[in-house]
Amino acid sequence: PIRVLSRSLRRKITRQGPLAIAIHEEHSDINYANKRFAESSVYFFYEYDDLFRMISLTTNFGGLLLEPLRCEYDTRDGRIIKLHNFSFLRDGIVKRILGETIVVESRRDEQDAEVTRKVMVGELRVAEVNVVRDILGRLESTEWTIFGEKRPIEKRTYNIDGQLTQLTMGESENRRWTLHYDLDGRLKAINERKLSLASGGVPQRFEQVIYEVDGNGWTTRRGDLRFETDVFGRVRRVVQPGSLDIEYGYDEQSRIIWRRVGDESLQRFFYGYPHASHLISHFTASSDEAVSLIVYDEDGMPISMHRNGLTYAIVCDADGSVRFLFGQDGALIKEVIRGPLGGIIMDSDPTFFFPLGYLAQFDDPVVGIVIIGADARPLDTVIGRFMTTTPTFATANLDTFHPELEADPFRLTATKATSPTIIPVDVSEWMTMSGFWLPDAVPSSQPDSRWNSPLDVCDASRSHALSAAFCSLATKTVHFSHFLTVSTSGVLPPYQYPSRTVAPKVAYTVVDSVGFRGVLFANLSSEKINAVMGTQQFEGGVLSVLNSILSKSVLVRTDDFGIIPSATVVAEDHVRADLIRRCTRLVESRLWAREVRAVQIGTTARYQWSDSEQMELSTKGVVANYDIIFHPGDSIPLLSNHNLWIFDRSRG
Repeated sequence: PIRVLSRSLRRKITRQGPLAIAIHEEHSDINYANKRFAESSVYFFYEYDDLFRMISLTTNFGGLLLEPLRCEYDTRDGRIIKLHNFSFLRDGIVKRILGETIVVESRRDEQDAEVTRKVMVGELRVAEVNVVRDILGRLESTEWTIFGEKRPIEKRTYNIDGQLTQLTMGESENRRWTLHYDLDGRLKAINERKLSLASGGVPQRFEQVIYEVDGNGWTTRRGDLRFETDVFGRVRRVVQPGSLDIEYGYDEQSRIIWRRVGDESLQRFFYGYPHASHLISHFTASSDEAVSLIVYDEDGMPISMHRNGLTYAIVCDADGSVRFLFGQDGALIKEVIRGPLGGIIMDSDPTFFFPLGYLAQFDDPVVGIVIIGADARPLDTVIGRFMTTTPTFATANLDTFHPELEADPFRLTATKATSPTIIPVDVSEWMTMSGFWLPDAVPSSQPDSRWNSPLDVCDASRSHALSAAFCSLATKTVHFSHFLTVSTSGVLPPYQYPSRTVAPKVAYTVVDSVGFRGVLFANLSSEKINAVMGTQQFEGGVLSVLNSILSKSVLVRTDDFGIIPSATVVAEDHVRADLIRRCTRLVESRLWAREVRAVQIGTTARYQWSDSEQMELSTKGVVANYDIIFHPGDSIPLLSNHNLWIFDRSRG
């Protein structure tokens, strides 16, 4: 057995081969002031099928045996079809979750994004939501209907950089937020409340709230709240002198396992799902010692809670944040409305404790923080920024496509609702979209493997029946997932280049550029065509005929002006010079017109004009003694790129 020991937790894991079949946890008692919170113990027992998938979970809390949680899977695509008391049905774009008292029906668009959802408890339709998305797939408007009564429509608008700039809920002014950003994309104000950030993005002041940070830039004080963190950047304690003292405990995986609120209450959290070890499966509270079970769908979103024989329906918004909880009779137990940064604006019943909140993560609304991700990073919901960094930040690979995350380590990435639709590039996502649930269909002892990572799939230590097939599949799709990297092509036959060497430069024509689909031209070391291949079946020896006709032919390329750069075809110098003059005049006229427009409407211009120059610009359309010159610097010298032209006062 594997044992984990700490001051507050003792865990013993019994394995059968690579699979955990039993976990025994003993949580120590916790003392604060004159209050002692009793210890707790729990047993988790697991059963698996032939594909190493969990089929039953039996839980014993201090001698109290809970109803086993059982799972069933579709024999064709591997997706889960039964979990606990719920059945999962899928019919094209419609997905239904059927429970004993709860029914959830959702419809999705062609991008697999949810557009409508209906929730019924018994015979009562308790909630319905309709979602409208923009052309990029970002959430544009949300309309909730609760017990047949429509709520104010929630609308979102975005700026040119894709950042949320406004959130409105109806016509009320106190439900309208306008977000302002600086030139670096950092939040600088919400409505009229200004946010001051120091170098590195650490907070200094938000309206009248003063922030303090330590040498790492980690938040240690927000107003009269003081935060204590450990070396991993996890919040350990929050103190408000004279009124509040909240403490948190974590296990070896940075999962929160207990929360103490003064000498009033203690909540403990347990993680019993082997396939999703970061999800809270059970939790208890010292107030009544009842054991609560949280059931999630296949996407990791909570759908129900079971406590003392009662079933509660959980309804989340497009971000996955918990919005409503309904009782077994359909009564509204709890409603939570959040602002654009995750802070709670309205809570219908703050005394009803539920650990999940913003983004379906651990949420503590008392102190306004959310514990996010595997590193347990605390998010400040007052300003929507992380309070600390984690060790993984120092070891993370540079993300060249999102440099703002490297320059601002305290930034929260765009949430699910405000993110555009991204075309999947790995095998697992494509199979999921086609209705094939790869992790549950492949017999693997590592259910949390990264199926899109060749290092994981092809590693000899990984144990699954189709390892060779998936390793081969990864090499054949690397061209599409890393299109701009230097790697061997998965399209050309392997005999055309030696193994484990950098492949020669390969050029492809656009599939439709030759007038029909299915033909691929490849040229290796020269301009001549080496092979004509087909991406589909052709009859009558079409490919062999094309190969004989086009063999040793030359692919004609042109530059930006349509001139063929070939030694056999020489363009006159004056032709090229005339084309450059025409392009220059066109760019100059457009840039002057853009400056005039900026001065007239009062927006930021490309150049810092004086008052007299602005007057001249408005009346004449140009400013004397100024030239527009092409200054590419280290960029690609493309004349049509307006950003490479500058205003230069070289005359007068």
